[in-house]
Amino acid sequence: MLKLSQENKIIDLPDLNRFRIGDEVIVDASADNDRFEGIIIGIELTRRYSFGPLEPSITLLHDGYVTDGFKPIDCRKVDLPSIAPISSGIAAEVQSDNVNSGGECRGGQTDQPLASNLSAHQDLSAYQARVAAAHHALFHDDPTDVAERVARFFEEAVETCQAFGLDFADAHHLVNYTYGRPVGEPTKEIGAALLTLASLCVVAGYDLAACGEADLEKLQRPETIARIRAKRSTRHGRGPLPGIDPAASKGAKERKE
Repeated sequence: MLKLSQENKIIDLPDLNRFRIGDEVIVDASADNDRFEGIIIGIELTRRYSFGPLEPSITLLHDGYVTDGFKPIDCRKVDLPSIAPISSGIAAEVQSDNVNSGGECRGGQTDQPLASNLSAHQDLSAYQARVAAAHHALFHDDPTDVAERVARFFEEAVETCQAFGLDFADAHHLVNYTYGRPVGEPTKEIGAALLTLASLCVVAGYDLAACGEADLEKLQRPETIARIRAKRSTRHGRGPLPGIDPAASKGAKERKE
């Protein structure tokens, strides 16, 4: 039932308010679609016709596509796995490490309680869903792949370390050290990469979420999209370096002329 809450005067739609941006949901098979899983990237009220009533509409990212027009009744949440909380020993160590002798916090550390694991998962899922949606403008007719994404992630990770003063020799020592150890499992290593980046931001005084939002906003600018698409159209195969293939550049120039 549609009603105005007397407490906050906002529209109260219990069925719709069960969902948040970033929720993972299942849409069961129907006459219009097969069963699939997706991520909510939009929630709004729309009119089917200009004179009609407002109706809830949910936009989903699924299987590389963005589809809108789903109703709350069409979707059900995927059960999220339980995530173990940070142990008090580790939390105390991090907090102690970021407070100087004068009691002042470094790296943006505050005395606010940690957000719930569920809320943190939803925030990360929402950001990942928005990145996935941004992929369409960049890669819809020139698909990227895991090998290219790995190379670009490594490049940005190295540039981050370089920005914080890691020199060439130490970087090579770390590469040799890492490649001299057993190969890790992706899920564990992704988690460790995210955790250590967040830890770096805590100690160095940077807002990880704000940095990520700023770069995503820049990525979605028309001039950024045009630059990346032009660069990728003349890249040299699927190799790791983001260089330019002279032959491809010459061919693009000739086509333009």
